Parts: sequence; structure tokens; C-alpha cells
Amino acid sequence: MVGLVRALAPEEGYNLTALASVRVLRSDRSLTSTPVLYDPGIVIVCQGRKRGYFGDQLYVYDEQHYLAVSVPVPFT
Repeated sequence: MVGLVRALAPEEGYNLTALASVRVLRSDRSLTSTPVLYDPGIVIVCQGRKRGYFGDQLYVYDEQHYLAVSVPVPFT
């Protein structure tokens, strides 16, 4: 799996793909808690896990769970 992730995302940070609306984010370290506005879309984690908060509700997504957002959502 590590080889595939590095092939799709050779650089740390956001990597563009052949599909205009698809980006691959690679991080080799834990990221700090940052408020963001998620646009409608789907987040698929290939390796590791991500934790996010919508208000007081915790969401965890990893290799077994994805996050789908149908409207803009403020997330931390």
C-alpha cells in the first residue's frame, strides 16, 4: 500500500490527478488540529486514520471508513 500511496502522491501535501476534481493528500506526519470548510465530496483514507470534529461530534475515518459530505461543512 505504501508504494501505491507514494505513486499517487509523490510529494507531501496535495497532489493533483488526471481528474480535475480529485486530489490526493499525503502527510508523513501527524497534522495539527485546523478548522477547515469541507466542500461536498468524499474522503478516502488509504493508510493511517483521520479524526475530525463537527461541533462536539467526533468522526474517525480510516482504511475501513470513509467520510462523505453533501454540503459545505465546517470541520476541525
